[in-house]
Amino acid sequence: ADVNQHAIGDCCAMAVFASMAYLYPGFIKSIITDNGDDTYTIKMFDPQGQPVDVCVSSKILCDANRNIGQVTGKNNAVTWATILEKALMKWETLYQVDGVEGIGTEHVSPLFTGNGDGYAFSPNSLYTSELKLFIEYSLSQGNITVGGFNVGDLQCGKLKTVTGHAFTFMLSNDENSIFAMRNPWGIEDVDGVLEIPDELTAVQTIDVRVVSPGAAAPYLREDLKPYTPPHFIRRITDL
Repeated sequence: ADVNQHAIGDCCAMAVFASMAYLYPGFIKSIITDNGDDTYTIKMFDPQGQPVDVCVSSKILCDANRNIGQVTGKNNAVTWATILEKALMKWETLYQVDGVEGIGTEHVSPLFTGNGDGYAFSPNSLYTSELKLFIEYSLSQGNITVGGFNVGDLQCGKLKTVTGHAFTFMLSNDENSIFAMRNPWGIEDVDGVLEIPDELTAVQTIDVRVVSPGAAAPYLREDLKPYTPPHFIRRITDL
């Protein structure tokens, strides 16, 4: 599963979607129903934590050149994330709780999982070794784990840090990195993955937000592996 581009929704929402795809691909499949009439029903939770079905049409905002104005997959293709973002926008419009722009991780995840329990660490709260162990533990427990940086332009693998932006924590394929943080916009050939080096310069700038998985818990991948950028070939049906 992939979350790639973004135009309307907040980056925190996209980072949460990416975390769900990384940890719970089966859960995503379980909450979206294609009604067969150009509409989709998404299983969500209301502000009181009660199950609610949110129905959205297949109409997606585009410009005159057919460029999609919402989150997409590779090559401007509509994906499950496009539908979830539309459901999120409808939910926020109906309940008027947070709004879409600037919505935090702890306010996105509960809409789909029904559980808002969570906590956070501010930058420079943990030693590097502690942060590494915590991220590995949090992911092993299936927690939605999202964070960011308070200093920009720091080199982390092929990409640099960006402030005011949300990233998804993932395991790393790089033996010289303590973990990876993926930009949900899917930048460059590494698909937005920043390899976090074992050095204070970058690590001390990281904040972490953790939210319990709630209804997604039974769908946790049994053997979680480092993230590998997917490769896609666009089909005629994607156009």
